[in-house]
Amino acid sequence: MIPVIRRRTTASAHPRVPRQPVSHPLPAPRGAPAVALLGVLLLLAGLPTPALARCPDSNVLETLLTNVCWGCIFPFRLGGATLISDGFPTDPAAPSSTFCSCPDHPLPGVTVSFSEPARLIEVVREPYCFPSLGGTELKPNSYERAGEYMEATNGDTSQAAFYHVHYIGFPLWSILGLTVSMVGQSVSDLTTGFFPDLSKCFVSGGYDVASYSLLYLSELDPTWADDELAALLNPEAILFSTPVAQAICAADCVAATAGFPLDPLFWCDGCQGSMYPFTGTVAGPVGEANTAALLAARALAKLNRGYFEALTSTSAALCGKVYSGFIRKSQYRLQLLYPLPNTTAPLCCPPLGRSALLWGSGKAYPVDGEDFSFLVWRQRDCCAR
Repeated sequence: MIPVIRRRTTASAHPRVPRQPVSHPLPAPRGAPAVALLGVLLLLAGLPTPALARCPDSNVLETLLTNVCWGCIFPFRLGGATLISDGFPTDPAAPSSTFCSCPDHPLPGVTVSFSEPARLIEVVREPYCFPSLGGTELKPNSYERAGEYMEATNGDTSQAAFYHVHYIGFPLWSILGLTVSMVGQSVSDLTTGFFPDLSKCFVSGGYDVASYSLLYLSELDPTWADDELAALLNPEAILFSTPVAQAICAADCVAATAGFPLDPLFWCDGCQGSMYPFTGTVAGPVGEANTAALLAARALAKLNRGYFEALTSTSAALCGKVYSGFIRKSQYRLQLLYPLPNTTAPLCCPPLGRSALLWGSGKAYPVDGEDFSFLVWRQRDCCAR
């Protein structure tokens, strides 16, 4: 007989692993995504974010009659004597002689001294932004370097600020309709010929334009955004960057705060800092108004250095402007028109380098109050003949 082997039908000897129970999470409530999104938004809102620059409207042209400090025309001197001062100090270098003479006229004239509103300087963060033109941006999609302000604390000079500057011809008397010929004729009629034609004191030409004109835009100047390139055009900046030269500027700060800046120290801008380099970068800025005033002074010094602006004060300029290549700081005064105007004489027109604590405290405010407009008052000493 052949044995028959039957196949086992019982389970395997290995024990069966028991099945683990699977846990199913409960469905999240419908409001959970909204709550999570709100939490993320609150977290992002608490993080520091840089402020976006915008072009404000300064309303300068609309508020000329109310925001201009008309007392800045003083002191008015005639024949070497001060007739009206209105609290403003007299320039020590003003002509003291009564009569004068010039080659273009055979008869002698009378010395006259006053200040005239001649320029408007805008210090802005946004390239091609013109607050005086209603906040117009001539080139919104610009590749020029945008402005910034990072204030230094505890003497940290690694922080820096950068602004663009617009230098605008702003003959205010002509804009308001007070033409030179009308003023000169009126004075001649009142004095029955004793006082010669006053229009000789308002000779136009060059940068002395007769209407609102854009004379200099830093966006078009490659040296304004490059310190090294600016040093190639003005190599004397290397001489005045030493600690000794900068320490001397402390004397200019004291002199400008007390009266007039020291003109021989042409590389100093008093309490604001150094005139050099002629760029829009300010290392270690302290105060936005202080920084804006420094850049406005740099623009004046830069254009005097380039022979675009000239000497219009002292006895040397009685017969006309004199191009010297260096700025005479004492002949300029800056009146803040925007963000908040200075209108009370004599503090409304500080000379270059005067401490901003006396005229710029509380003038800047966030968003619309971070750009500046200065009306430049320029002293004019002339021989009315």
